[in-house]
Amino acid sequence: MSAYELIDFGDGRKLERLGGLVVDRPSPAAIDDRPAGVWSNVDARFELRNRHQGIWHFAEDPPHPWTLETWFGRMQLFPTEFGHVGVFPEQQGNWKWLRESLAGSAGLRVLNLFAYTGGSTLAAAATGCQVTHVDSAKNIVRRARENAALCDLQDRPVRWIVEDALKFVQREVRRGKQYDGVILDPPSYGHGPAAKTTWKIERDLPELLKSLGALISQCRLFLFTCHSPGYTVAVLRNAVADHFQIPSSCHGGPLAIATADGRSLSSGNFLRWFVKLDS
Repeated sequence: MSAYELIDFGDGRKLERLGGLVVDRPSPAAIDDRPAGVWSNVDARFELRNRHQGIWHFAEDPPHPWTLETWFGRMQLFPTEFGHVGVFPEQQGNWKWLRESLAGSAGLRVLNLFAYTGGSTLAAAATGCQVTHVDSAKNIVRRARENAALCDLQDRPVRWIVEDALKFVQREVRRGKQYDGVILDPPSYGHGPAAKTTWKIERDLPELLKSLGALISQCRLFLFTCHSPGYTVAVLRNAVADHFQIPSSCHGGPLAIATADGRSLSSGNFLRWFVKLDS
């Protein structure tokens, strides 16, 4: 087991320590110059073959299991053809915020959309929340359930749903369901479980937020993260303001990780709030 470390970044790449391995992979936001010395000996490197996909090169086979340590337990790491590793380390600050905000809020009904391998789901479930985890990829939801077992959280009240996020929310609205909060991390583009279903953030985000406004009448927890270029904190706030009453506790900022010497690398932005019952 090993915690995460951003070692260095620059020239469009980042150097990270992930589960004990030193990994070199692309990062469009990494525009600084990079010192050559620390990049000379890596365990794994990802190279793009086209705009979105590429190939991994490992000095040796990665350990099995290859895991990353978090405050709520271990999460699996696995290389994908898109250069991902099964965890977005820039979300660690949000997981810490969930832990601190949700302490003492057991039973809160939380909807996690585009939930991926379950980091935010498990952070909320560890505090006693009832979480509905929604992702359109069956294999990714399976990974999330395996992560829950690795963290000894498999018995927590989590519903695991393989479904298109917008369709699921619209169906819940028709059923008259209600949630206390939402976590969402929409991609720029994605496929639903059906081949004909696609997600495009410019087209579909406004309708999703509108439907969420009907699903969550009093939103106590809101965590909105976005990696898409152009979606600044101001853009996120304006999009949300059309459908939610934004409380004074609302806060936004960059999805950033710092190196040991204090240099910060951002890969998107977040908007979040939590309202206590006695507020």
